[in-house]
Amino acid sequence: FSINGLTGTILINYETGEAICIEHPQLKVEVGLFLGNSNPLFQLQYWKITAEDGTQYIFGKPEITNHSSEVSGVPFFRRYVSAWYITEIISANTRDKVEFIYSQDTQWENKQDIIHTLSGVSVVNPETNSSDCGGNSSQPQYLPGPNEANYFAEQAYLEEIRVNGYKRASFNVSSVDRADLKGRKRLIWLDFFNYLGTELIQRIHLDNGPTVTAD
Repeated sequence: FSINGLTGTILINYETGEAICIEHPQLKVEVGLFLGNSNPLFQLQYWKITAEDGTQYIFGKPEITNHSSEVSGVPFFRRYVSAWYITEIISANTRDKVEFIYSQDTQWENKQDIIHTLSGVSVVNPETNSSDCGGNSSQPQYLPGPNEANYFAEQAYLEEIRVNGYKRASFNVSSVDRADLKGRKRLIWLDFFNYLGTELIQRIHLDNGPTVTAD
């Protein structure tokens, strides 16, 4: 995680529900687990970090990625949580709360070039539970297969920021997809409101234009 000057790696014990920050064990880490679901993808509902000054950071919205590829004619598919979005920041005295409001998830495709190689890597055969080192580590073994890996990310846009229940900022995206990222849209303007969220005090237009890449 990385937020407001805090960075670290969270280690979670899914059997006990305990969690720690490896780099900064003095931070308090709490997780919300749904232990009744056997699918690990949906066991973690949220996680919260309490800093040394008492400020609470709650990450409550997951980003899901679907990864598909093929090695030696064998299809590969994996679905996993690729990121967590910050959803709330609560002050130490709990008098102030910042909320981050997101859009519904939208799926976009990201293709990446890959080279199928094995170099001193142990490959486990699921049928025999035996391993094969894949040849001499100094002589990589190139495997036949496509040269692309497909990633379909289910992402959300940040739509609003609210402070103590009042809208203070909104983020507006284009209705047209970006040319370089299929299914993604560009941010075109930002609105900022007074402390009650009733009056627009500033609008910032982003003159970034539609992104175009060469074929």
